[in-house]
Amino acid sequence: MLPELVYFHGGAGLFGSPDDLDPRHRARLEGAGFAVISADYPKAIDRSLHEVLAAVAETVRRVASGSPTGTVVVMGHSFGGYLALWLAATQPSVARAVALAGYADLLAAFYTEPSAHYLAAKDLAGFRAELVTVDSPPADKYDLYLYLRQTATWPDYVSKGDPASLAALSPLLLPPRSTPVLLVHGEADGDVPCAASVAYYQHVSAASPESRLVLHPTGDHGLMFAMDQAEVAALWDEVVAFCKGDL
Repeated sequence: MLPELVYFHGGAGLFGSPDDLDPRHRARLEGAGFAVISADYPKAIDRSLHEVLAAVAETVRRVASGSPTGTVVVMGHSFGGYLALWLAATQPSVARAVALAGYADLLAAFYTEPSAHYLAAKDLAGFRAELVTVDSPPADKYDLYLYLRQTATWPDYVSKGDPASLAALSPLLLPPRSTPVLLVHGEADGDVPCAASVAYYQHVSAASPESRLVLHPTGDHGLMFAMDQAEVAALWDEVVAFCKGDL
């Protein structure tokens, strides 16, 4: 008997949708016997990240209450990976967690310093973040993210002016728990440095000996979506095995 599995999409808490779960990933997980829920969550555009996390925690509690085991496996990519780690660190109903190119420190340097990666991506001089709403087109929300990374203001924006409060929402800064976590990261990730996963593995490995860190030497931020590559398909075999408790 397997717990239900909840997947959280990425998008820095600003964009993305449940449809972002790759059908090939869903097929692998469902083929292994999981009931898969790709969950949406409020975006930190018209509310704070604190409110977003409260909604995410309620989703997991609700799913767990109807799960055959009374627990859930949580998984996510990028910001969704952060959500998975936060849930593993705070919610007792989480049996296992998988973070794909995720992170655990909302005040890490890649968020609090201007991103060279995104400064080179697009000229957003004159961009007005206050004009972006939850109803804005996805392209505008993505530009918002680029702007916040270029200006190192993402923590201030998602906390609604109280970035120091994000420390309490950062799993890296919380006491480690025994919940097994799997961290998969590409060492060539220009968005979220792989050091984010390394740091969290070091943080939890003693308390959670089943936790694992898998680094890919040339993988970028979208590593796990390159399913045409045999080595990525093999990584997904590891992910599925971990979710089932076979590793």
